[in-house]
Amino acid sequence: MSSDVKVLQPVGILNATCANKLHEIISNSIQAKQTSILIDCAGIEFMDSMGLSCLIMSLKKVRTAGGSLALTNTNSQIRLLLEVAALEDSFKMKAESLVVIKTTNWKNESIFYLENL
Repeated sequence: MSSDVKVLQPVGILNATCANKLHEIISNSIQAKQTSILIDCAGIEFMDSMGLSCLIMSLKKVRTAGGSLALTNTNSQIRLLLEVAALEDSFKMKAESLVVIKTTNWKNESIFYLENL
């Protein structure tokens, strides 16, 4: 696993429009060999089924590339969606990945705000 963790911070409602853009950003990251992706959900106010579908497709794509995709700062609505879909454990990074996040200077990496794209 690369020590380069891509941190994404979507803002607002994660619906079909934003989900497609987020999936595109994740696909571009994979092509650039950035396969350790952390999505900070603190700015997501609401996520619909298309947002969840985007996360599932992105997770599969990242795992196929040998990477990992994790969510952090999920609100109760997002946690409920993940729980109902039995995915609450699917979007966690392994312990060794968490060490990478702690030691990587990720605050200087590009952060994408979906509302501005």
